[in-house]
Amino acid sequence: MLPIMTIYLSVGKGGFNSYNEVIVVQSLLNQHLAGNGKFRAHFFERGGAPVPTTGVLAEDGNCGPQTELAILCFQHYVLRWSEARSDGRVDPGGTTWTALNGNIAYSKMPNIDANGVMVEVGNAIANIGGYQVFKQGDFTAQLGYGQNKKRPPTIKSEGCCLCSMVMACTVIGARVAGVWPDGLAPKDMAPHIANKIMKDNNGYSDAGLNTLHSVGLLGMKGDYHHGPLTSAHIGMLQSHLAQGYPVMGHVDYKDHFVAQTEKNAKGKTVYVRDENGDIVYDEFRESWGDHWVLIIPGASSGDAMKQYLALDPAYGAKMWFHPFSSLSKRYREVQLERSLNSAPLYRKERDGILFGTAGHPNYKNQPDYCLVRMITLKPAAA
Repeated sequence: MLPIMTIYLSVGKGGFNSYNEVIVVQSLLNQHLAGNGKFRAHFFERGGAPVPTTGVLAEDGNCGPQTELAILCFQHYVLRWSEARSDGRVDPGGTTWTALNGNIAYSKMPNIDANGVMVEVGNAIANIGGYQVFKQGDFTAQLGYGQNKKRPPTIKSEGCCLCSMVMACTVIGARVAGVWPDGLAPKDMAPHIANKIMKDNNGYSDAGLNTLHSVGLLGMKGDYHHGPLTSAHIGMLQSHLAQGYPVMGHVDYKDHFVAQTEKNAKGKTVYVRDENGDIVYDEFRESWGDHWVLIIPGASSGDAMKQYLALDPAYGAKMWFHPFSSLSKRYREVQLERSLNSAPLYRKERDGILFGTAGHPNYKNQPDYCLVRMITLKPAAA
């Protein structure tokens, strides 16, 4: 039991650092580190080291560099403060203390994405349905392919598949002997750790992530359903979710035509336009999927438009899918183009079975998602 349940003097960098009050802060930080995958991942990325006997921070009343670093990471990655504002100190009654202690209101935390960073703002837990939620943009490590490109791909730019796998691993994954770092539990897996595992164990080819092999490296197994998906696959997906297992979903969202571009006189890339000023497109692009999300078990929200809960690594947020193709703007456009043009190329667009709007409701110009492929996941031992 904690000696005291509040603090009266500052703890952290430049604080008074009373023994009992440091223990209170260390204990609260450990609770957040245990439940918030994003916070924990960045703590480790910035040099945080777990203590073998306690998991993360030693609750020893000593406010050393590890405790100060944990406070800084909490301010930066949970409170969304800038580096300049983050001071590594917890003041009595201050925003950092209130957030750590779980008593902060929405109105006092304007920059926090409540869907992506936590289930409840008060607890600052990046956890939905037990799954740790990751935003790929928070990780800058290079992936294990495309190293000869001018801009090698990173988790931030192309890590949606990896992040979706990792989110699944935090619930149904299992340690793989000789592959995982010592002492790492599935709930503590994070994209940058998984990326290194993939690099060290043939998880990548020259073309990208070896999907099913990589799933195995995270202690899971998967069945790939390339499509074209049909209504029968909805039943398969529902059955799989009902068993308590997640599904990785490959979605289309980009324009299915490829717009032609050129350099103007100033060297700026612009669209090629015809004599009427309309953008010129290349021939129809076969749709194979543009982005990965993780569909997770969970009861329907009661809203017909929110039947399947998913975690979107593009935004580090939850989203919903529905089965109504007529309500998907992108899908309606595809059907119209098919009806107006009988060329075989127009039949390459893959049918979707689920539809949804990406990301957090505060984002503008969100793309419509259309589920075109999927991987059903299970624990390797199942």
